[in-house]
Amino acid sequence: MRYSRSVAVITLALTAFQISCGAAPAPESAAAFTPPPKARNAASIAWEIVHARVGALTYVERVRGRPIAAKIQSLDLFRPYLDGTGLDPEKDLDRAFVAAPATDRADESIVVAQHHLPSEQIRLALEAMMASGRVTGAWIPGAPVPEARVTARGQTRILAIIEPDILVLLPEAHALSAGRFVGTGGFPEPEGPGAVFASAEDPATTVRGGRIPPIPPSIRSLRATLTLADDGGAAIAIAGPSASPEQALADADALTRAVDDATSVRVAFIRVRVFKPIRFFAAAEQVKADVHLTAGEIDTLLGAAAAFLPR
Repeated sequence: MRYSRSVAVITLALTAFQISCGAAPAPESAAAFTPPPKARNAASIAWEIVHARVGALTYVERVRGRPIAAKIQSLDLFRPYLDGTGLDPEKDLDRAFVAAPATDRADESIVVAQHHLPSEQIRLALEAMMASGRVTGAWIPGAPVPEARVTARGQTRILAIIEPDILVLLPEAHALSAGRFVGTGGFPEPEGPGAVFASAEDPATTVRGGRIPPIPPSIRSLRATLTLADDGGAAIAIAGPSASPEQALADADALTRAVDDATSVRVAFIRVRVFKPIRFFAAAEQVKADVHLTAGEIDTLLGAAAAFLPR
């Protein structure tokens, strides 16, 4: 009796030991294995390729059907290179990312778009356009992914088709880097209700050109989020860290004055404003601004943005 009890105890102990040490799973467990999700790292790959310091991610699905959609589409990020392919940026793109070393370095910009069309449809249409002479271009032999060198409006770019849903438009010098997007899961889901998320590192030296106001060098970075409103306008939230709470106060005052100077002109003794006043304020070490733009003011803003895009 004691012997049988001892055997039972030993058997139970060995069974527990096997479980705790991870006994081999049953064949059914192996069959149920699913691969991990793809990394949604398309933006970080693009950022690294062109050594970007400024960039913006647009969630087109949050813009689609709104008046601002046509305005963004008029910026022609892709259209000159895909005109005639049947791809409609507003309808067929879901997310788009633009990055560059600085706002006045359009020649070094990269555009990555996530779409929902069969890649073969895009490839065949682009091939037909090149064969007919509607655009100047040719496929690059031996490229790691389908890539074409395409010239439009005097600008030559590389257009790469990445399976299953990524298009990349990048400078010729970085043609070999297009293969880095293979396996990407695209872009992450948006945080909050924003439609456009923009960022700049060292904005004092990377956000420049035209009437862009000077940014204090003590502001290390800036982040801006554009959220669309039901009235056709939009809310923009801007924030960036300064060196200290005291410096943030000085930077907020300097930015307020700089933006005011950049968005108005003096005629005789009268200052004519082309844009509403934007007030920056300090919150601890952060410099912030919260602005609501009307539909008309969005037109003005996008018109200014167009000056920094490849033409």
